Amino acid sequence: MRWKLIAVTALFLWISAAASFAADMEVMLIPAGTEEEMNRYELPDHKGFLTNLKSGDTEAVVAAFSFDDGLSYELYRDGEQVSYVNEMLIQASGSYEMRVFSSYGEDRAWASFPFTITEFDAAYLEEFQFGKVIEQPEMEMKFHRAEGEFEFFFPNGQSFRATVPDGGVTRGEVSLTVPDHLTAVVKYEDSIVTGDSHTFWKPGNYMVMLSSMPDLQGRSADYNTYVKYFYFRIIPERVNDMEVMNAPAGFYIRSVTRNGAGIKPGSREYYRMERDGRYRFVLGSEKAGVEYTLELEKDTVAPVIHFKRSYGRFGDLKSVSYSIGNQDAAVKVKLNGDYYMASSGELTDGGVYILSVEDRAGNVREYRVTIPYEREFSTKNTIIVTFMILLAISGFMIYARRNMRVI
Repeated sequence: MRWKLIAVTALFLWISAAASFAADMEVMLIPAGTEEEMNRYELPDHKGFLTNLKSGDTEAVVAAFSFDDGLSYELYRDGEQVSYVNEMLIQASGSYEMRVFSSYGEDRAWASFPFTITEFDAAYLEEFQFGKVIEQPEMEMKFHRAEGEFEFFFPNGQSFRATVPDGGVTRGEVSLTVPDHLTAVVKYEDSIVTGDSHTFWKPGNYMVMLSSMPDLQGRSADYNTYVKYFYFRIIPERVNDMEVMNAPAGFYIRSVTRNGAGIKPGSREYYRMERDGRYRFVLGSEKAGVEYTLELEKDTVAPVIHFKRSYGRFGDLKSVSYSIGNQDAAVKVKLNGDYYMASSGELTDGGVYILSVEDRAGNVREYRVTIPYEREFSTKNTIIVTFMILLAISGFMIYARRNMRVI
């Protein structure tokens, strides 16, 4: 009996261990090339993540991750679990392990991605007692007319180039060139991309964090670490969310026109765009000896939909046709919560419609239209109504016969 108990206990422990293993199975990460200049790694089910690192990297100064939907993750630093929010930067020095989890039916698989963040400035401080980390240092700017690029110089002489000034707004694409001796992390809206050279064309706000490290091989006398935050914005031709036009760093507002009429700026640093219209800004830099022009249209008025109703013989609403006053706008139609295809611009089915119209500036207006359902009598209802009518007629005839008068 004792041996049977031992055997049953051993079998139970073995089953528990097997189940635990099945529910938490480690798999290998698969390198899957690059996307937007970031390295992509995937689990066997092809779900994965983007990162600026390579597995086992030991010389990184900053780490960024962006995970596919459906993945979960845990971050460990020096063996202890720490909190991490997707697409946030990891800058604190330490030995890290990112565990990425995915589900395979009843099993949960996970893969390990190890890396190390090196605190360079601490190492420099240890070797050079007077080294410091300086954020947003004063920088010289030079314009190269042949290439159409601005060059920005750190105090230690290192530099990078961009086709737009710091804090600039443009309607064209932006190129950013960062040499190997600088580290750059580019944040676009809520996503992060990294690399040495970039070309950007999507409208939105950009922030570039550039780090300039001491040149130890050149035995530079400047052992400081410099961190520069470089901002720019790409806009479409029409915008609806610009309240103020700020002059970029090192520039001033030279002139402003609205709908062809000149306007006194009032300030060299900024101009408040309080009214809609077509604007033209001329921005100049005396130090760099250059000026550039920005044209845009501010439009905060949402487009309008025009409706025409058609009625039936008894005054009931049969259909609604619609047209857009602004040809650049697009309409989305939902019927009872689901998208509805109105190929000819006509609404004919019964139900509640929500029409959303949006123009190129991003202005949106919504309309609600209700078309009543057609009243259809079933065969059963028709028989009942007919029977009730015949019954009423029969009752009336019986009543009339009983109360008949003979003259």
